[in-house]
Amino acid sequence: MAVVKGFDAIEKPSTKAVKQLFDAIGAGKTLVIYHNNGLNVTRSVRNIPNAKSINVASINVYDILNAKNLIVTPEVVAKIEEVYSK
Repeated sequence: MAVVKGFDAIEKPSTKAVKQLFDAIGAGKTLVIYHNNGLNVTRSVRNIPNAKSINVASINVYDILNAKNLIVTPEVVAKIEEVYSK
């Protein structure tokens, strides 16, 4: 799991930039979980093979277990802790 600060604040979609990040961290099958408006994240990730993006409100066990790597932001971690730490 990689926690990347500001990842969901991508100003414009860039598959190339996200692919470079994936290559730098050695990501294989990757799930990107975003917090707020993830339109640019989704557009950046959708053309990368074996990569999927999903909103934190829609996460499910299958997607998490099916991914080799998770890329999240600190806000996503906080939201997951808030919902599942009870």
